[in-house]
Amino acid sequence: MANQVREIATTSSPRLRPIFESGSGEGVTAARTDVLAPCAASAVLFAIEFFADKVPAFDLIWNALHTFVRVPIAALLAYAATSHLSPEKQLLATLVGGLIALAAHGAKTSVRAAVVPSPEPLSNIGLSLAEDVVAISLTWFATRHPYWAAAIVLVLLVIIVALIRWVIRALKALFRGAEREMVAESRKP
Repeated sequence: MANQVREIATTSSPRLRPIFESGSGEGVTAARTDVLAPCAASAVLFAIEFFADKVPAFDLIWNALHTFVRVPIAALLAYAATSHLSPEKQLLATLVGGLIALAAHGAKTSVRAAVVPSPEPLSNIGLSLAEDVVAISLTWFATRHPYWAAAIVLVLLVIIVALIRWVIRALKALFRGAEREMVAESRKP
């Protein structure tokens, strides 16, 4: 079984090959622990995230805290991924990476805040599972077809910006209507 895991991992992504190189032929048990430890930590954090998203009230707190985690981490990833570029382009990529993460996280948190008050838990769990599927699928798709994945992300960002503008306009209209009613009420004798 361990050899099958090694074979699948090294053929699906050549970048994983150094993790499983050991010379002893023992497969995963002989893999480099300096790489497996962060992978194990990531798996544990993924499991926590997976279950934290399913609890309605805890989910809002979790997402609020992650605003201070996801955005800076995305910016740092963009910075590290563009280390071969000039400092100006690297800074631009860092800003764009952080802004994309902020837009995506803001959209996710907004949708979750709208769904959490629903009385039944199935909509919250269903939305969380859909988010998990989209995140994993898009990540896999990005490893196979990076340009198509980037195009999908750009389309989603345009949709997010359009929805944000729509919500802002709706809120302004709501407050204008309330203001008119208050002014009319104050003018009554």
